[in-house]
Amino acid sequence: MPEENTYDSSAIQVLDGLQCIRHRPGMYVGGVDTYGAQNVLLQAIGNAVDQHLAGRASRVRVDLRIGGARVEDDGPGMRPDVVPRVFTTLHAGSVAAWPHVHLADHWRGIACVTALTERLEVTSHHAGEATRFTFARGELDRTEALGRSHAHGLILDFDLDPEIFPGDVIAGAFTGAEPRLFQIACCNPRLAFSLNGRELPSRLGAASLLQHEAPPMRHAVESVQVACEDVLVEVALGWRRDDVDAEMRPEVRGFVNQVGCDEGAHLRGFWKGLRDALRTCRRPPSRDGHGSRMQHRELATPSTFPNGQTSRAQPCVRDELLGHGLRAAVIVQVFHAEFVGPIRSRLVSEAAEAAVRKVVGAWAGPVLARAGFG
Repeated sequence: MPEENTYDSSAIQVLDGLQCIRHRPGMYVGGVDTYGAQNVLLQAIGNAVDQHLAGRASRVRVDLRIGGARVEDDGPGMRPDVVPRVFTTLHAGSVAAWPHVHLADHWRGIACVTALTERLEVTSHHAGEATRFTFARGELDRTEALGRSHAHGLILDFDLDPEIFPGDVIAGAFTGAEPRLFQIACCNPRLAFSLNGRELPSRLGAASLLQHEAPPMRHAVESVQVACEDVLVEVALGWRRDDVDAEMRPEVRGFVNQVGCDEGAHLRGFWKGLRDALRTCRRPPSRDGHGSRMQHRELATPSTFPNGQTSRAQPCVRDELLGHGLRAAVIVQVFHAEFVGPIRSRLVSEAAEAAVRKVVGAWAGPVLARAGFG
């Protein structure tokens, strides 16, 4: 007879420390391909962006190399007694009162960097002292007191672990990372963000994003940034030139807490606000009764389109003239953001919809008039 399978305590494996991340990396960074490797990089950058949002850092520098990276910020650094705990504890991170950023789709904290790298050096310049911590494959290897320091900030220097990531992934892990880093920089226009010694042209925020990703525009891109209740709203708006050989359907890029999100409440608020603004910028009819060619045009009600879809799928503007070539970027920072969907891809926070609609409705009227839609 076949031997009976038994299930008892001997069949249970308990993993210590960060070995759970190394054992199942896909659960924490999405895989061991280029996507997962870039998520490790984004986890490392997230701490610097958090410090900037808290008003404690104004600069971040990222230097990429084959299979590794160095991330440096000018924040306050970390107390030496805190560093080992933060870098070896899953989900450790900030609990401060600002919209905490999740730059990666899989966000489990800075400990993922420690676990999935062959070597991680953390140098903290804090309160006049410099300390370096070296981690090897999830474990603290050594601590060095470097003495007095007039600098302040945190430096992370790491190499991906070949025991986790295949060689071909390591070789090209960060070659395609610049577009995502540029998006992060545009979501933080007051943060001086440099990549491989070159400052990214992101100081105009959403407008920089639009100018960089879109072909030549018919008019200058205009933008606004307003804090509305507990939501920080930034919107940029423009239209592509007719002579550009490119897709001319309306296209809106959305970001929620610095992660791309092209569906949901913030984009519904954008279209509703644009409709409100169009109503306020109309000119009165001319004497011959014809008036502006835009006079009797209306924006379609965004709610008539399922799931708030406003980008790429189908135009949400009934007027072809207004929608033709429309390009916009909508960036929101939301406390307690609520998402739905299998991968939390659609924002459902009502506060975000109301805030974006209010900002766009109050701001976009003169923009539409200058673009010839008054």
